Amino acid sequence: MDEKESIKPNVEVNKAYYPLIARICAIAVGLDVLFFVVYFISQPIATWTTALIVIVYLVKIAVFVWLAFLAAYRWTFVYYHIDVDAGLLVKNEGLHFPKKTSYNLDNLHSVSINDGPMQKALKYGDLSLTFTNVEGHKEILTIAEVVNPAEYKQYFDKYLK
Repeated sequence: MDEKESIKPNVEVNKAYYPLIARICAIAVGLDVLFFVVYFISQPIATWTTALIVIVYLVKIAVFVWLAFLAAYRWTFVYYHIDVDAGLLVKNEGLHFPKKTSYNLDNLHSVSINDGPMQKALKYGDLSLTFTNVEGHKEILTIAEVVNPAEYKQYFDKYLK
């Protein structure tokens, strides 16, 4: 993050769209495979073939829409932002009435990036942050699928003890 972003009162921790798109494509391919399996199984029965194909196709579309919606909803269900003025990382869970959990960046002990070859190529990965909670125990927070995690790591490194 450059200096302009660091003076904003809130900085969003952006999620990558690639994993969401990959999940939706995997759902579509899986449903297409099932569709063709049913089609080839129903081939010998000529009279029922058309009706069965139409029914299976409509069910496939309904299931795809539902699973794509579910994947997108779960993907957006948990999101994070950094309150720069207060020095907090805020985890929001829920879309309509979010439950907020705040992590004081002064209690940050370590920051690491977990990314594989594909994630490096597409410039996203998981950030793991280790905090000390109120009782003095270490708590690990993993932020999944962050766009440009190296920039966020660099930002969080300023708060390390």
